Amino acid sequence: VASVLLGPDFLFRVELGEQGPAGDRRYTGDEMAGRLAALLVASVPDEALVRAADAGELLTDAGLSAQVARLLDTPRGHAAMEAFFAETMELAEIEAVTKDAALYPEWTPALRAQAVEEAVAMFSRVALDDDADLAELLEHVLVLDRLGDHPLAHDVPDVGDRAHHRVVDLVLRDVA
Repeated sequence: VASVLLGPDFLFRVELGEQGPAGDRRYTGDEMAGRLAALLVASVPDEALVRAADAGELLTDAGLSAQVARLLDTPRGHAAMEAFFAETMELAEIEAVTKDAALYPEWTPALRAQAVEEAVAMFSRVALDDDADLAELLEHVLVLDRLGDHPLAHDVPDVGDRAHHRVVDLVLRDVA
């Protein structure tokens, strides 16, 4: 049992690829399907992805692009991308942020949760919207009603619920 559990085929995704037309190595359709599914939906390939792999569609730019777009446009794709964003941006660290209760009595567990929700909503709107621009992800957030009124959210014009605003150092600003 130990040798099975420690074997590279059990611990790692072993992908040997195949000889490409230019003499280089490239992933097979099945390997590409496995990688796409793991990356984009945090799961195994679905039936449509397996069919595309079997038909060789994943070895063409057009077929690959079509499957990436299809996978990202699913609830599992959105959830996987949001989880990736939350992990990359270390949003779980917001739970550890403390504020002086005398200076910031509104800083509650509910407000912390809303700060995380707001960051994920901003990412979803920018990263998963066909018309979005990467620059927007780097400079804007969506401000929810309660958080938009919070003293830590500054320079926020009043244009309504879930409006698109620029907010700087909203939560992790060092305030003791």
